[in-house]
Amino acid sequence: MKFFICLLFAAFCVLPATHAIAGDVFDTKAAQGYINKGRSLMLKKQYDKAIEEFNEALAIDPDSAEAMYLKGYSRYEQRKMPMAYDDFSGAYETDWNYAPAGKKK
Repeated sequence: MKFFICLLFAAFCVLPATHAIAGDVFDTKAAQGYINKGRSLMLKKQYDKAIEEFNEALAIDPDSAEAMYLKGYSRYEQRKMPMAYDDFSGAYETDWNYAPAGKKK
């Protein structure tokens, strides 16, 4: 009986945490899909459309240094330097180890 109660208690403690982790993974995968699509558009020099994709990724995962950096690079290619600088800075502030945005220590 004690074993059953312990098992039941463990299930109630672990299942909500597993659900939250699975939700985060799904969101990260969805954001990565938008990032990949944006990269593809960048290769075609369709920077406005790429920026829209990176904005979608950031709506899902606001802490995506990769999406911020690529958005900044798209703006750099459009010669929108102040906006590019803001995006590069945001990527660096979000993850200071993100290699393209700043130096690794």
